[in-house]
Amino acid sequence: MALSYIAGLVFTRHYLRTAHSAPVLDLIVLGEIWLSLLLAGSVFVLSYTISIVIATAMASIVSLTIFAGTGVGLWRRQRPAYFFGIAWGMVMAGIFVYSMRAFALLPESEWSHWSIHAGVLLQVILLSLGLADRINGLRLNLRARLLDLRQAARVQRHSDQQYRHLVESTADILFS
Repeated sequence: MALSYIAGLVFTRHYLRTAHSAPVLDLIVLGEIWLSLLLAGSVFVLSYTISIVIATAMASIVSLTIFAGTGVGLWRRQRPAYFFGIAWGMVMAGIFVYSMRAFALLPESEWSHWSIHAGVLLQVILLSLGLADRINGLRLNLRARLLDLRQAARVQRHSDQQYRHLVESTADILFS
């Protein structure tokens, strides 16, 4: 369980770029990664019951942190946070439907039985769309920088021509 927390936190950290967008939250995420590493090692020292209780508590803490990271990203209107939030919302909706079926609040059906799987499928699709959006954003950013670089090169060539002309005309004046 602890290793899945680490994977989830590392993924969240990189996908939402918390190191740049939310440095305080990033420190919390890093702390939880270290706690999860300690938790992973504690299973060899602590009893099973104690380890499961700690792991379950840690699951709640990690979930709240991921939720907070998404909220911070949404508050700051960061595009990756929209994809991330909707994607995890699909998983949560699938879990909710499955739970309602388990408590007999929804009838047995193919949809309710496979709702978690459907939520995860939608999550993967949405996170992939988010990745594609990031790639397109990087491509547009690169194109804009390339145009700026070309403009700077034109300005530099013009400046070189003016300097050459100035030097050449000065030599004619000095040596005539």
